[in-house]
Amino acid sequence: MNGADNNPFEGGMFQDFRMLLIVLILASLALNIMDFLTTAKPVEEQALGNGVIFKDKKGDYYVRYNVTEEGWLGIKYPITITAPTNQNHTDFLKYLLDKNEGNNISCILSWWKHGHPIEGITNLTPFFKAPEPAYLFFADVKKWETSKQGDFSERGKFKEFAQILYNGSTSELKEFAQANNCTTIAVFKNDLYDFLNIHQYLTSRMSQDLTELEEEIKNSLLYKLNAKPASEFTCQKNNLEVEYQDNFSRLFRVCS
Repeated sequence: MNGADNNPFEGGMFQDFRMLLIVLILASLALNIMDFLTTAKPVEEQALGNGVIFKDKKGDYYVRYNVTEEGWLGIKYPITITAPTNQNHTDFLKYLLDKNEGNNISCILSWWKHGHPIEGITNLTPFFKAPEPAYLFFADVKKWETSKQGDFSERGKFKEFAQILYNGSTSELKEFAQANNCTTIAVFKNDLYDFLNIHQYLTSRMSQDLTELEEEIKNSLLYKLNAKPASEFTCQKNNLEVEYQDNFSRLFRVCS
């Protein structure tokens, strides 16, 4: 008998194993390359507060900052978070940064998309900085990596806040903020672009575009918080006061 016949490193079985190994290596390399290519790369950046705001080649803006997470057995480890932001919100973030020097804000309530920029620049505690898992089905963002972007929001509280923005009142908003120890509420005009997603999430009705929801939008608390004159918000009338505003955002103080 030829000794080669007993050699486990020759023959069809080993050739198949070697090809499988090569395929797995190439697949791993491809995934790493795709991750590298799809990660936002800065072409302009500006240090602000505790983080950095930068623009990538596509013209999109991001915030990047470092946090310390607590894992298994209480072991703490640092992670770097990169999250989308809006170039028009820089003045708002600067105002928050200055205000927080006096430690006047215990918690800030806003739509989840603004949580990471607020935390990253001002070191304040945003009540929401992630969606809840079920919302991703309706959101523009379909993927959420908890290892890189933080844990999901609690479903019950996320849905309650979305419902208040959708068709609630300032009294309900105040009660929600106070129940969760938030002294300040931030709203942004571009949150209205999420109204279609919020509508579908809450009603499970798949509307085609925002034009179909014009009446619902104008009746929503989210619209009123952005569109009503600031003078109409007083502690006596609305339980809220406008503390800061610019062309893109408003900051409300929750009346005690």
